[in-house]
Amino acid sequence: MELLKVLSIVIPSLTTIFAIFYLRRSKLKILRYKEDITRANEARRATTELSTGNIDQLGDALQQYTTVVQETKDELRALIQLFDLTSKQKRNAELELLRRELKTTYASLRIHFDNAGFKDCAHFIKSDLLDIIIKLQKNGLDDPDRYQQTIDAVTIRQHELRTGINRILLRMQGSLAQSYS
Repeated sequence: MELLKVLSIVIPSLTTIFAIFYLRRSKLKILRYKEDITRANEARRATTELSTGNIDQLGDALQQYTTVVQETKDELRALIQLFDLTSKQKRNAELELLRRELKTTYASLRIHFDNAGFKDCAHFIKSDLLDIIIKLQKNGLDDPDRYQQTIDAVTIRQHELRTGINRILLRMQGSLAQSYS
């Protein structure tokens, strides 16, 4: 009989203890689940920002490089046309500025072209323009038609670079848009 009294007191107490333990465990699971969702959302947001950053960086690199290449081509055309009218000292100073700007820009943006798979195209553009600059500094205007042909080849490569990277940018933007869906 005494055993029944003890059990009648102990059983409700144990039930209460297990109920409290179960509720705390359930709350802990819910908190962990919410933390996992928060972490996943933060990771998705960080990935999206990184992808957006990559798209922006590649687009900016293309724009900056294209601008420098176009300015270099235009300056070279002008120097070739006005070759006899400018002093050698002024001409060499302008060519040196073009050379430095082209090399510096290419060096700072090269990683973007390497990562996009267009390192050869960007490199050939730079190399062809530097070749013209160096030949003009050393040899003068020995063959203007050859210089113009090289500039035309640079224009073709510049178009390949621009269209190729624009295709990559469109694909990246499409992938990013799908990740939002």
